[in-house]
Amino acid sequence: MEDKILKKFSRFKKLKFNDLKEEIPSNKLSYHLKKLISENLLEKKDDFYFMTDKGEEKLCYLEDKGQLKQPIQDVFLLPFRDGKFVVQKRTKRPLLDVIIPIGARIRKGESIFETAKKKLLKDTGMTGNLHFKGIVDTKTFKQDKLFLHHILNVFLINNIQGDLTPSTSKGENFWMTEQEYYNQKNNLTAAKEHFEIAKQPHFTLLELEQYLNEKGEFIKSKIIRKIKI
Repeated sequence: MEDKILKKFSRFKKLKFNDLKEEIPSNKLSYHLKKLISENLLEKKDDFYFMTDKGEEKLCYLEDKGQLKQPIQDVFLLPFRDGKFVVQKRTKRPLLDVIIPIGARIRKGESIFETAKKKLLKDTGMTGNLHFKGIVDTKTFKQDKLFLHHILNVFLINNIQGDLTPSTSKGENFWMTEQEYYNQKNNLTAAKEHFEIAKQPHFTLLELEQYLNEKGEFIKSKIIRKIKI
């Protein structure tokens, strides 16, 4: 109901109670308006209701059938030293027990580089030189239904300083060569593409689809588009 009220403001700067009650019974409308005001999504001045900045932000993510689900923006970190990369065995969902490069979500107000620098230290205990190598637009399907959609900003990190933190709340960390990674039981089927992007001198945009079975294991992947810049 609150979403329906917010959408009424998409074309108006202010509305009166009577403007809003056309589609919503008065008793219910009063309750939901108070709730929206308490959450700082609307404010009331005299006889008019106004949308706050917070309300306008929420409105941006609403669509007719609910909330707009956008791709998850992540950094994908590949620290590299002495011929080995850092990888992580996930100990939480999503992708529980899968071995992948360390990923971290980009939060509102942070740049890609700020997130990469902060998460490198937080998730590995190390620092190093960041090299932005490419973007991987990844759609993950589970039993042929879209399960996750990530935009992965891939960083190679060299000149590593410090010792690797063995584990975090997200998973267990390991140093591995590429071949050691490929020998792991549950890894990314598109892993070679990720390592290739990290090692190449040019910037790469990759779009791919990857598929999980009912057990949550990666079984195949498919490259949709690859552009080298």
